[in-house]
Amino acid sequence: MRGTDLQALEDGRRVLLVVLLTTLGVATLLIFGVLSYAYDRYLLAVFLLTAGGIGILNLLVLFYSHNYSRAAVVMAFVTAAVSGLLVSTGGVDGTGILWVYPMMTVAIFTAGFRPASYILALFSCAILYILYWPENPLLQYEYSASVRTRFVVSFFCLGIITLAVEFVHSHSQSKVAELHSEVQHTAQTDALTQLPNRRYVSERVILGGAFAPVYQGGCVVLADVDHFKSINDRYGHDVGDVVLKSVAQFLASETRCEDLVVRWGGEEFLLVLPKINLAMAERRMDHVRRYLADMDVICHGARIRVTLSFGVTEISGSAPANGVLKRADQNLYLAKAAGRNRIVAS
Repeated sequence: MRGTDLQALEDGRRVLLVVLLTTLGVATLLIFGVLSYAYDRYLLAVFLLTAGGIGILNLLVLFYSHNYSRAAVVMAFVTAAVSGLLVSTGGVDGTGILWVYPMMTVAIFTAGFRPASYILALFSCAILYILYWPENPLLQYEYSASVRTRFVVSFFCLGIITLAVEFVHSHSQSKVAELHSEVQHTAQTDALTQLPNRRYVSERVILGGAFAPVYQGGCVVLADVDHFKSINDRYGHDVGDVVLKSVAQFLASETRCEDLVVRWGGEEFLLVLPKINLAMAERRMDHVRRYLADMDVICHGARIRVTLSFGVTEISGSAPANGVLKRADQNLYLAKAAGRNRIVAS
């Protein structure tokens, strides 16, 4: 699973949570709004029905914009507003405050840690003002002192616990995403040269069997270190590794920032060059070939002459990637057969 897939999974979970809880909340608000109207509680009915309407509008905006974060925050604010009204009016026989516990818990889990922290802080200030401000016109139900105290203390405890759980969840998700990204990077990076590897190409560059659109119309180059087996046999594998790292650094330094240099396997390197035609790619690789041939790799006192052979081909639109790579490989074979340290492009 890619890092983007992991984030998409978490986003999907959040969207599902927002949709389900908003739908449930809207249904509850509309039902209690109608019941309040039937029992002549007109102010409460208007508030509940309005909140239900906002919830429906919020769902519609979510479906069109796919911005679940905004929808979650809107839902949390509506929930806090309804909870504040229940504290203010007392609901039915003072039982309205009992609904605050599940409603605010849902709001915290839905909105996420940071937005929920602000919403909870604002709501806490609001209920303290409603319950304890002297002769407050917003307080329409007479709670006993013990009920007010126990409600505030128990709500604060629940809020802190719920926030702590959401913080641990968010922190864990962040760590999982970070570790996943590190593992993904390691899996897609060649350990010796620190270049992207073949897996990187198959997962990031080749999409649906063709090169990604950004690379279409460009060129592919397969480069092979000439006589690499002889270098290994004569100087040892440690020196061979130094040669490969030197070639990798050289290729990376001689390409544009938008070009991709890959350790393709063994002594082969793949270059994917976007926005360049075959003739330009051939000229650039010839410059690279000549420049490298004039350099020596120095290791353990030995001066090793290193040359490369190149097979170059074009990425024709959405042509199958396997076919493009096969042509580049065939051209590389022709370059090796023609004496090495040369380029074949077609």
